Amino acid sequence: MRFVLILLIFAWLGSVAQPRVRISKEIKIDTLGLWINYPPAFDNEKLSKYGGLLHETIKKGNAKFSFFTRIESANSNFHILINLDSIKYVNKKDNLSSSAGNLLSVAVHVAMASTLGWTIPILVYFDPETTSEVEIVSSEKLTNSIETIDSKIASSGYFRSKNKQDGKFERTFQKTIYKLLKNVNKQNLRNTRRQGA
Repeated sequence: MRFVLILLIFAWLGSVAQPRVRISKEIKIDTLGLWINYPPAFDNEKLSKYGGLLHETIKKGNAKFSFFTRIESANSNFHILINLDSIKYVNKKDNLSSSAGNLLSVAVHVAMASTLGWTIPILVYFDPETTSEVEIVSSEKLTNSIETIDSKIASSGYFRSKNKQDGKFERTFQKTIYKLLKNVNKQNLRNTRRQGA
C-alpha cells in the first residue's frame, strides 16, 4: 500500500508541473511587463473576472518579489506574453469513462490479490481535467532570445458542474501565474547575488 501511495504522489506531482521561463544570467529585472491574450470565447464578464484575478496575483507578487510587475501589452525589455486558449470542460462522457477506468483498475488489483496473493504496486487513477492550452512568449532581453513555451493550465473537473469547474480553474489560473512569477523572482535574486549587487 505504501508503494501505491508513493507512486500516486509522484504521478500527481508530474501532473501539476508548472511552466517556467529561464531568464538570462546577465540581467537584473527591476520591472517586468506581463500581458495575457484571452480566448475569443471570453465575454466581457469573464474578461473582467480574469482581469481582476490577474491584478490580485500581481499585487501579491509585487509585495514580495525583487521586481515590480505591471500589466502591459507593449513589448518592453523584460516582458512575458501569455496566450490562453479556450477552456475545455469535463463532460458527462468524460466522467463516466474515467469512473469505468478507475473501477476496472481497482477490480484488477482485487482479483490479483485474491487469486495470486500479490499485486503490482501501481494504481492507475483517471482524473479528467478542465484544461486550457497556453503559449508563453518571453522577450529577447529577458531570455537572450525570444522563447516560446507550450504548456497548459489544468484543474480537476471530476464530477463537477460547469460553474464549479470554472471556480477551480480560476484558482488554478492564479496559482500558475503566481508560481511563474515566483520562479522568475528566484532566478532574479540569484543573478543579483552573482553580480554582487
